[in-house]
Amino acid sequence: MNSLFIFPEAIHTKDTIALDLDGNRMSFFCNSERVFIDLAALRSGSSTVILKNPITGTVYPLFNFREILQVMDMGPQEFLRVLQITSYMQIDKSGMDTFIKVFLPKGQKELNSRTHDFSRFPHVPLTDLHKLDRAYSWTVRKVKAQIHYGRIEGSLVLERSGFWKEPVYVSHAGQTKELTEGENTFSFSWSPTEDVYCGPKCGRYKGRALHVTPGR
Repeated sequence: MNSLFIFPEAIHTKDTIALDLDGNRMSFFCNSERVFIDLAALRSGSSTVILKNPITGTVYPLFNFREILQVMDMGPQEFLRVLQITSYMQIDKSGMDTFIKVFLPKGQKELNSRTHDFSRFPHVPLTDLHKLDRAYSWTVRKVKAQIHYGRIEGSLVLERSGFWKEPVYVSHAGQTKELTEGENTFSFSWSPTEDVYCGPKCGRYKGRALHVTPGR
């Protein structure tokens, strides 16, 4: 199932964007540029974005957005701001389901299409972006940790949305443990220069750091 949400007038550009959907076949248009994506071919657990480089004018997809953010040690907004790149769409996939966010340029209140009336789809203010993301992902809360005899030991509660089917891990300095729904504990050999992260196995994504290591 494809869940699609539209953020009206979210991007400060003069572009016009459009989207055609035919089952899992998607064509995205930015002015005269077209990007085609087969949603069925995307990897489960992946995050794909459609970007525009304002310097070259190129419109293109990145199929491994989360992995690139991890390599750059940046959050998504930080990445776009530093590189001065515009993101018009993000597609998260879990199992066979997709969670799609479309960000319209300023002055464009509806998503143009030859296949759908997108005025009937949910329209979300940009201020609710993180709330919507949590509804289609997972959250950790009640995080506790302490350093004890050279180990970092702690506990947390994992809450997973019905959309997210991928395993979630807690990781620290190359050590990792798969989490289960509800309360979890962890114990790792402590590295004073590393934080604790949640996400994929041995992940180190800045946006999912737990900020429990002193000095980090």
